[in-house]
This record gives sequence, C-alpha cells and structure tokens, in this order.
Amino acid sequence: KGNPISKVGVFQYLGKSLDLPGVEPDKVYNVYCPESELSDPDTIESFKLLPWIDDHEWLGPNDGVPVENKTIHGVTGEDIYFEAPYLKGNLKLYSQKLADKIENDKTELSLGYQCLHIFEEGMYNGEQYQIVQRKIRGNHLASVNTGRRGREVRVLDAKDNLSEVFIMEEEKKVESTDLIPKLIGLLEKVCESFVSKTAVADKDESEMKSE
Repeated sequence: KGNPISKVGVFQYLGKSLDLPGVEPDKVYNVYCPESELSDPDTIESFKLLPWIDDHEWLGPNDGVPVENKTIHGVTGEDIYFEAPYLKGNLKLYSQKLADKIENDKTELSLGYQCLHIFEEGMYNGEQYQIVQRKIRGNHLASVNTGRRGREVRVLDAKDNLSEVFIMEEEKKVESTDLIPKLIGLLEKVCESFVSKTAVADKDESEMKSE
C-alpha cells in the first residue's frame, strides 16, 4: 500500500519521444509534470488496475502490443491517490520471475501513459522547463533498471518503512512492547524486596553492635 508510482518534477526527454510538433528530435527538453495534473481525479482514475509489466511497451490500440502477447506480471490496485509530491498506489505482484528481478535490485518503477505536451516555459524548484504535461492518462506500470523519476519511485521493501512487511514487523514490535510494563513491575517488586531485606539486615546489624 502507498507505493510511489510517479512524482511531480522536471524531467528530461528527447524531442522524438514527445509527439509534439516543433520539437527537435535529438534535443533534450526539460518537461514539467505538475501537481495539478497528477492530483487530477481523471488522472488518478486512469492509473487504477493497470497491468504491471517488465520494461516499457505500449499496450493495446494505437500501434500498441496486444495485451495477450505481453506477459502481465501484476497489477496496480484501486487505492490510487496523490500525496505531494507523489502519486501513490497499492501494487499486486503475481510473477515469481519479476519478483526475482526485483530482489536483484530491478526495483525502479515507471508509468507508461499518454498525455498532451504543451510548450510552456517556467521554473519549478529552481529548474527551468520548456514543456508541460497535461491530461495524463495511464496505460501500464513498468519495472525498469533506471526510472526517469529516480530511486524514490520504486518497489518498496521492509527498509522503506511503508511496505506491508514493515507494518507486520512493527505490529510484532508493538506486541513485544506489551511485556515492558510487566517487566518494569516485576523489577520494581524485586527492588522493593531488596530494599526491605537490606533495611532489616541493617537493623539487625545495628542491634548486634549495640549489644
């Protein structure tokens, strides 16, 4: 649950990948993916129940690969939401093959989607951009070696404090902490007993000395 699948920011794209008249195919452009688009309800809805595949490949109509010809390793869930600066969701992995790759550090994630690219210059967090993404609509989620969104957008594990595994471990810790008050109470009784016995011993010793 709550696994980052995308994020707000300025990212670099080659012109030939932008499907925008007027761009130079071999030029690198800074493209802004804004919060207003990732948090849009239609955008969020489009990323629910998407196929999770190994490496990018456009699926379905519009010159895409037929879904039946592509191995589907898992799926995004229906609990997709925006929590700045991330688009987050629950993920379900079915494939042991991809699970093994993730275990061997192929953990980064990248969304496949279509959108409108619009020439619009501006600045975000000190980075200039020339193009903005609008009307983002999902096609798939891909496991990749290096994602454009960086290491923050990856399959989480127990070290990331957000995965189900971590939550289960935390629940176990909470159960174990229930023993602490009992141990403290037991130690207090031991200490009280020790103090009481010491006081009696001191009294006996003083009486012996007075004799």
